[in-house]
Amino acid sequence: MKKGDRVTTLALGMGVVIISLSAAFAGAGSQDTKSFSKDLAPLLVQKCQPCHFEGGKVFGKLPFTDYSTVKRLGLKLNTRLKKEEDQKLVKLWVASGFPK
Repeated sequence: MKKGDRVTTLALGMGVVIISLSAAFAGAGSQDTKSFSKDLAPLLVQKCQPCHFEGGKVFGKLPFTDYSTVKRLGLKLNTRLKKEEDQKLVKLWVASGFPK
């Protein structure tokens, strides 16, 4: 094998590695990204319905139907969520940058 052939083979091999790593990281990020409307809102409806939704005693002060209220609270939402998987969902949403 000539020197030029080895360089070409090495460059092609590195390209495959870079493309593979990029695909792996892109896939991992998309799995961890959580959105307010798709992931968080259903959890809040299930766990916080009595107080933070229409007709609830604190709906006027902290309405969980309002994205900006929930974004402002961020990780503080975890103070009332007992299940670790629910808390993880909130943490992932915050880490994702509070996507709607």
